[in-house]
Amino acid sequence: MKKNFGIFGLQVKASKNLQKYIFMWK
Repeated sequence: MKKNFGIFGLQVKASKNLQKYIFMWK
């Protein structure tokens, strides 16, 4: 359970960084 939560946290962090990168790229 804790492992899955850590992976989920990484995905959330990555998606936020990706959105920020796309916003800056536009």
